[in-house]
Amino acid sequence: MHIAKVAPITVTVKMLYLHGFKQLVRIGFEATGNYHRPLAHFLHTEGFHLELIPSLAVVRTREAMHNSWDKNDPKDAQVLLHLLAQGITQHFHDPLVHDIHDVEELWLTYAQVSFEKTRTQHRLLTHYLPLSFSRRSNAWDAEGPSLLSHFPFVY
Repeated sequence: MHIAKVAPITVTVKMLYLHGFKQLVRIGFEATGNYHRPLAHFLHTEGFHLELIPSLAVVRTREAMHNSWDKNDPKDAQVLLHLLAQGITQHFHDPLVHDIHDVEELWLTYAQVSFEKTRTQHRLLTHYLPLSFSRRSNAWDAEGPSLLSHFPFVY
């Protein structure tokens, strides 16, 4: 309970410190699933310039800088600062701020439905239809396409 009361004050003091700079404060971060979104939204509403650092760039740069695939927080911080200094970043677009969250969710739903449709078609063509026509392989060659034209897939 004591930590919950101190944390907002600490965050406010740090924000005032960052706002005290007379220059633009650039904050670079690596996307971590959806876990980065609340922090990014908060920092954006506070007026900071956010830059997304691609995960693949972080992995490749860490391997090149440290000659190892070993991953830990100090190495990641060093790599992220290096990539931010080199300008190897992408502009972060917050879906909530730009009012595209609904469109993004709709697109993800469409992608899932399309994926499942394709998986169902492949299951039918590679598993169930050959099982049905395995004894009549010659009949499948002759009647198979006409059978599919009489019973088309639902799109």
